[in-house]
Amino acid sequence: MEKVILLGAGGHAKVIIDIFKKAGCYEIAGILDKDGTDGYRNVLSIPVLGTDILLEDIFNSGIRNAFIAVGSVGDTGIREKLFTKACSLGFNFVNAIHPSAIIGSDVKFGKGNAVMAGVLINPSVSIGHNCILNTGCIIE
Repeated sequence: MEKVILLGAGGHAKVIIDIFKKAGCYEIAGILDKDGTDGYRNVLSIPVLGTDILLEDIFNSGIRNAFIAVGSVGDTGIREKLFTKACSLGFNFVNAIHPSAIIGSDVKFGKGNAVMAGVLINPSVSIGHNCILNTGCIIE
């Protein structure tokens, strides 16, 4: 199973971890967070490895997949900064899609999207990059 590194260790990260565990498509290698770690911190049993300063080391260790697990309400600046930084290092951004999401035919996804539980996406919709489709939302 391919590994993915998460960026962010707050409440949104818990939801993303739950999605990846339920979907069973990636192994979460660890979390990078602005607060770092003292060597003992974890989120839902996933270790916090340090800050985003370690991104290049993580990439060089062979982990090529990343996901922004920082939520946003009104200000997407932190998400955009982390996405740009990880892209510049060569990371591939995977999508986190909850198994209960209903996705119509011919839906096109960009990279690094979170599709939460109960989301409904109707046919022929295009979703960009680094988007959060929150619990129960409907995209027509």
